[in-house]
Amino acid sequence: MIDQVRERARSGAAWWGRVRQASGPERDSVLWVGKSALAATAAWWVAQDVLNATSPAFAPFSAVLIMNATIYRSLWQALRYAGAVAAGVAVQGALGFLIGPELFAFPLVAVIALAIGQWPALGEQRTQVATAAFFAFSTYTAASASGDQFAELTQILLLVLIGCALGLAVNLCIVPPLRYRGVEQGIRVLGGEVEHLLQEMADGLCKGDLSAERTNAWIAAGERAQRSLTQARAGLSTAEDSLPFNPRRLLPAHRGYLAFSRFRQVLVSMERSVHQLASLNRSLNQWQETEGTYQYLPVMHA
Repeated sequence: MIDQVRERARSGAAWWGRVRQASGPERDSVLWVGKSALAATAAWWVAQDVLNATSPAFAPFSAVLIMNATIYRSLWQALRYAGAVAAGVAVQGALGFLIGPELFAFPLVAVIALAIGQWPALGEQRTQVATAAFFAFSTYTAASASGDQFAELTQILLLVLIGCALGLAVNLCIVPPLRYRGVEQGIRVLGGEVEHLLQEMADGLCKGDLSAERTNAWIAAGERAQRSLTQARAGLSTAEDSLPFNPRRLLPAHRGYLAFSRFRQVLVSMERSVHQLASLNRSLNQWQETEGTYQYLPVMHA
C-alpha cells in the first residue's frame, strides 16, 4: 500500500513537472480547466446576480460547452450551439402558441426537434436542438401567464448567447493557444517511428533474416508509424485552425510560425514513405509464406 502511494505521488509530481516545464497535453488540460472555470463563473454571476434569471445554469453550461482547443473551433461551436438552441426554443415557442402547454404537444415538440437535429450543418451540436426544446417545454409549462412564458423562452436564448460570448472572450484573451509546437512534435515522433522501422528493415535485409517473425515485427512497426501519422495530421489541422482570430499571431515572437506549408510538405513526403514501407512489408511477409525461401537475397541486400 505504501509503495502504491509513493508511486502515485511520483507520477503526480512528474505530471505537474511536465505542466511547468513545457507545453503539451498536461498544460493544455490545466489551462482548459482554469479557463472553463473562469468563464463559467463569470457567466453564472451575470445570469444570477445581474439578470436574476430563472434558469441561470444555461449561461455557464454554454460557456463551458463552446470552450475548445482553438479560437476558430470555439467560434464555430458557439455559432452551431446557439443555432441549435434557437431552433429548439423556436419549435417550443411556435407549438406553445398554437397548442399550449398540453401533454399531447410534447410528442410533436420531440419529433420536430429530433428531425431538425438531423441537419448536418449543426455538426456535433445537433443533439442540442432536442435538449433545448425539452428544457423550453419545461420552462413554458412552469410559467403562469402567456407573457411570462415567452419571456422565459427569450431569456433562455439570452443566457445561451451570454455564455457563448463569455466563453469566447475568455478563450480569446487568456493564453489563446498556438499549436505549431504540436505540429513539430507530431512530425518528430513520426520521424522517429520511420527511422526505427528503416533501421530494423536494413538490419534484417543485410543479414538475410526475412523470417515470418521478423516481417510481422516490421508490419507492427509500420502500424505504429501509421498511428503516429494520423496524430501528426490531426496536429497540423489543429495548428492551422488555431491561427484565425488569434491575437498572439501578431506578436513578433510568433510571426515566423504563421505558415504551415513546409510542415505539410514534410508530412506528405513522410506519408508516402509510411504507405510504401507498409506495402513492402506486407509483400515480404506474403512472399515468405508462399515461397518459403528467397532466391533474391543479393537484391535484398542491395
